[in-house]
Amino acid sequence: MNSDQCLSFSSVVKLEILSTLPRMNCCKKAFLLGLLYNSAPVDKSRFATSFGLRESAETAEDLLGAVAEATVKEGYYVGRKKYFLEYSSKAFSSFRAKISHGQSIREAAKFRCAECESAFIGGLMVSSSTVNDPRKGYHLEISFSKENSELSEPVSSLLSECGFEMKRTVRANKSALYIKSNTAIADILSYVGAMKASFDVTNTYIERDIRNNENRATNFVAENISKSVSANQRHLAAINKLIENNMLDKLPRELYETAMLRIENDDMSLSELALIHEPPITKSGLNHRLAKICREADEISKES
Repeated sequence: MNSDQCLSFSSVVKLEILSTLPRMNCCKKAFLLGLLYNSAPVDKSRFATSFGLRESAETAEDLLGAVAEATVKEGYYVGRKKYFLEYSSKAFSSFRAKISHGQSIREAAKFRCAECESAFIGGLMVSSSTVNDPRKGYHLEISFSKENSELSEPVSSLLSECGFEMKRTVRANKSALYIKSNTAIADILSYVGAMKASFDVTNTYIERDIRNNENRATNFVAENISKSVSANQRHLAAINKLIENNMLDKLPRELYETAMLRIENDDMSLSELALIHEPPITKSGLNHRLAKICREADEISKES
């Protein structure tokens, strides 16, 4: 657990990926290439990149080995602590040269097994991604530095080949790939080995969906109660107007019966009121009678 900062969901995701490093040497190489993918050249023989987590920089340093003459330094960028890794690597230099000449990531990296692709994407996620806390929204983004903006296209192609379609955007000359689908984010996290984070995204969506359904049901009931109360008040107002104008006893027998039952049982629902008629009538039939009573009351208003 990183003790230098309060961990964001992105950091939790990255630490989980780092905790499940691949075992095969070919996959370790693919993971390292993903970690270093966003590096920038310092001179002809050395590269530099930065990480938000100490564990990320130390993992890259370990995988590079002593021959890379890697150094890790702490620093700050835009007010945030960063870990700057500088190294030399002929293998990475060759990989980046092949990418710049149009080769795909799979060809340039010479992936040897099916797991190499997920290892590479996992390394890239650790070095270059941000993942929103699912409780605040669904957004996964892989960003590329200004000098590496052209590197987004090969990554987009690889992700597409792996079944993940991401949209592209440019902000302040920096390129980024992003996705906002909760299911796609959960799938990507699972693909790179962050199973717990994937479950968190899925469970958060399920919990939110349950709450939304409960809220919709509550709102539906409240709306129906409001409509029922409003309709009841309208019916009682119409009946009272007929009484005030000595018109109630002039209604047809079935309408008079319904009006009296409505006044005497003003707290009953329409379904309950329909059942106490003699003989019982349907709710639709009751609505039809009440509508006629309201029209009779409206005629009084017109005549006056």
